[in-house]
Amino acid sequence: MAANAIPRQCARTAPRPCRRNVLLVGAERPGEFAYALRLACQGHTVAVVNPRETAAARAYRNGGGRFIQARVEDLPLRLGQFHVICENYPYPYPLALGYDATRAFVMARLERLAAASRWVVFTESGRLATVLVAVARRDPLVRRNFRLRFSELSSALAPPSAYLRQKNRYRLIFQRVR
Repeated sequence: MAANAIPRQCARTAPRPCRRNVLLVGAERPGEFAYALRLACQGHTVAVVNPRETAAARAYRNGGGRFIQARVEDLPLRLGQFHVICENYPYPYPLALGYDATRAFVMARLERLAAASRWVVFTESGRLATVLVAVARRDPLVRRNFRLRFSELSSALAPPSAYLRQKNRYRLIFQRVR
């Protein structure tokens, strides 16, 4: 799909100028792609990235949506910077690899943010939330260029999850200030 194209499902709506460049990370289920489609129909440029291609991802791409089978770390720079990166329930792989891997996970996302933009993460893993906060507090580059808002939410206030049902969810918002 061309950078300014809209999915075919939006063809009946009047095209609007692009408002935001949005990256959805890890979408797999139909509801997540329905959200991507709603954003695209509102005039945003939307890219969905996941190393795993599901049937919902294929249907989204076949309908004209931009799905990229890759990790965030492997995305081509030609995609440009994003105004919003949204990641719901990332698999907490950096936890097993320590601080350096977690920092690389964080930086792969933060480096792709445009000025005054944000990366929003929802997770059920208190441990993942803790290490993401640790990177925000320990890393001078992150401290200087980003503000972190952290909140604990009830499951009713967070996006639905296909993972183990946990009572609480955590929302982290990394806002670029420089």
